[in-house]
Amino acid sequence: MKSTALLLPPYQAAFESALLVRHSEPGLIALTGKDRLDLLHRMSTADLAELAPLHARQTVFTDPLGRTIDVVLVLTREQDLLLLTSPGKDIQLRAWLGKHVFFQDQVSIGAEQPGWALWGAYGPTASEALASVQCPVPLDDQVVSFGSGLAWEVSVPVPGFRALLQPGADLSGWQQLGGASAHSAAYEVLRVEAGIPALGQEILDDSIPLEVGLTGAVSFSKGCYTGQEIIARMESRGKLAKRLAGIYLPQAAQPGTTLAQDRRSIGRLTSVVESPRFGWIGLAVVKPESLSSQCGQVSLPDGELPARLIELPFDRTNQVPIATPLADPLDQQ
Repeated sequence: MKSTALLLPPYQAAFESALLVRHSEPGLIALTGKDRLDLLHRMSTADLAELAPLHARQTVFTDPLGRTIDVVLVLTREQDLLLLTSPGKDIQLRAWLGKHVFFQDQVSIGAEQPGWALWGAYGPTASEALASVQCPVPLDDQVVSFGSGLAWEVSVPVPGFRALLQPGADLSGWQQLGGASAHSAAYEVLRVEAGIPALGQEILDDSIPLEVGLTGAVSFSKGCYTGQEIIARMESRGKLAKRLAGIYLPQAAQPGTTLAQDRRSIGRLTSVVESPRFGWIGLAVVKPESLSSQCGQVSLPDGELPARLIELPFDRTNQVPIATPLADPLDQQ
């Protein structure tokens, strides 16, 4: 885990200039044929039926019990579309989709060659950073296709852009601006502060999208899709077995740690970071009632001081950290 002193410059850049991050290489699946969007529309949670070319939308693929297979980003191009899967998930998802292609469907599912680079530029001068590396700046929520790849806007964890660069693209300009491990660690802090769930941490094989903060990727007005009955029932009844929450921690703790109230397990800690603004914080998947019970206070094994659950994100104006935000380490020298 990076020290706060190393994290502070790239973390501050996300609010004052631009933070550039090289993300893990995603899995990529290419779909062609006139029924490509229809297949995705009936197989995943988002409404994709009218998604226009050169646009992006997040969706979730779930099994018949509503459990998450993967969270993907759909990027539409003029003649085909790309699915950005979680790293290493493309083979599984390609096989899953292949099993659900009807004989009359005009759609082909193919693999893209490895080596694509996914970069993020976040912060108030992110557009200037893109321009400096000859990447066009997307406008009006559209995906920009250019010689080296694709670029699109994002709103979280802070407003900015992402760019998917083809194998062999010149990355020297990007690498001069960012991409160090401290930049990735700063992004992880921002992810937790914003309450963005990650596969393998908050999102596990038994996770239902509504339980782990993925409601924004679910349409409740579209027709049937795989897993729709379970997800729609949970939404209509307003009853979740668990939900994603933020947590203020008195000290460092290990993800996977069991959280308890009155000595009863109420969930688990899933991510932990040290935030320059909020101190030790994390994400947790817990029973919904635990946020209001005992004012959200929970205990960790062998912990002398209580932790506290909160509604996400961490910068909600009505929330106060239990620890004083850390000062700039450079001011202490």
